Amino acid sequence: MKVADIAGTIPTSLRFDIFPAIHLRNGQTIDFTGHSPDEAPIMDSWQPLESAKFWIDEGASWIHIVDIDALFKRDTTLNWQTITQLCELPVKVQLVGGNFDLADIDRAMKAGVHRVLLDASQKDINLLASTALASYGPESLGVIFTTSGIEQTGVIKQPSDWPTDWEAAGGEQIVTRALQLYHLGITTGVHTTIAKDGTMSGCDVRITQELASLSGMNFLVGGEVYDMDDVVHCYNRKGVTGILIGRALYNGTINLQRALNNTRRKIAFETGLPDWKQEQVTLKARLRYKIANDYLQEHLPDKRLRALDAGGGNGLDALYLAGIGHEVDLLDESMAMINDFEKSNEHQPAADHVTTHNCNIREIPKRFDDNEFDIVLCHNVIQYVVDWQSILHNAVKPLKRGGIFSLITRNIHALPYQTDYESVEPDQVDDFLDLSISHSPVFDSKISLFSPNDLIGWLEQHQFVDINHYGILSLHHYAALSDQAENEMLISKLESIEYKLGKRSPHRDVARYVQLVAIKS
Repeated sequence: MKVADIAGTIPTSLRFDIFPAIHLRNGQTIDFTGHSPDEAPIMDSWQPLESAKFWIDEGASWIHIVDIDALFKRDTTLNWQTITQLCELPVKVQLVGGNFDLADIDRAMKAGVHRVLLDASQKDINLLASTALASYGPESLGVIFTTSGIEQTGVIKQPSDWPTDWEAAGGEQIVTRALQLYHLGITTGVHTTIAKDGTMSGCDVRITQELASLSGMNFLVGGEVYDMDDVVHCYNRKGVTGILIGRALYNGTINLQRALNNTRRKIAFETGLPDWKQEQVTLKARLRYKIANDYLQEHLPDKRLRALDAGGGNGLDALYLAGIGHEVDLLDESMAMINDFEKSNEHQPAADHVTTHNCNIREIPKRFDDNEFDIVLCHNVIQYVVDWQSILHNAVKPLKRGGIFSLITRNIHALPYQTDYESVEPDQVDDFLDLSISHSPVFDSKISLFSPNDLIGWLEQHQFVDINHYGILSLHHYAALSDQAENEMLISKLESIEYKLGKRSPHRDVARYVQLVAIKS
């Protein structure tokens, strides 16, 4: 079995927080990029309390406050008034402000600050940390490591493009300091880079990850976030448990609610694997996989092909394609899913023809060339994301002209046929029939429901032709048959029925899943 690009990506913690950042000067939010505070403009439309309330409504559980006046040793009276007001909101506050002393930490704790970040460059930091930890405990303190920028030429497209020059980034000294503070009891660090802080020039996450690995701390990435690609790079890294975002939120480059949904979905897939494996052996799931593969098989030429299973989970579809002679790249952002594929299929000969990639679908255009694959699968992925059109665009980017694309997702027209109407009141029926959101009990998350016509429209707009529409699970009484899942004669009969129903309208139109198989022109 071949494994690509997964070293060092196993999460040490199933926690990932996004911290909206507010830079305070004289009690007001400013657009600070690391230069003179007097040159930073006031952000009139993003004042501290209003901004924090907005982020809370978007789902934030933390707010990161940078006391610019404290950093530049100025009067902080107005900032402290604002910080105290922020601490009264239903959110945790993390505060950074240069070289704090014990009186500053005491003041912050009394104001309601949840975590104070000490500056790793302080000469007395070990003594200060020991004293403060004894009074307030390990959750109350973190430490911020600010490293120097490293010269880099060319375009930075992915984390591997960053050089790892530890002398430029702080060298042995910064690692030693991190180790000392970890052993004193500090478990949270923040890594930021002077040259890029606030400039939205991309994440130097490799150094952050190495700091986490060498020190034992959990690290937040600070000040270098440009877009969702940066967020994805960070939440898929060992030891990286959060990210600070400022300007990219204010200018709309990143939508906080969407970013939080993506990170929480990733965690749901990591923790939901046991339930998912139980689901995969049920009668419904066995039929779903078998029928989907049968429909796909009808369109495959009789020759060895290269396939990409985008968001393929623990690889049942990938293993099927490998088993009938194709080379498959299995890509999924959940390390738990990838690990399960490798462990479960360790002795399967077909698994030798599957290469695994632990990454997000958004990274596909950076990892693969155009016209690289004969087949692309995107099965049961888009119902879990908000930006489904972007996900599909990235998934099909490396598909060859004339290549085959198979898309499976939940069908919006199936919901009325699957519902226990004892729980629906008469005056709720109209609203219920218009629902486009359902719930996945396996991953305990919301899922979107799709109209086949809308998906067919998307494919047509993106130059797909010969679009074949199938339905999967047109019958709706499988819960009553769950105890007979081992009855192979019954399963064979149901396969035959479902296979035929899924090709015919109106049965396919109300099936639980819609499958579209199309050709890229």
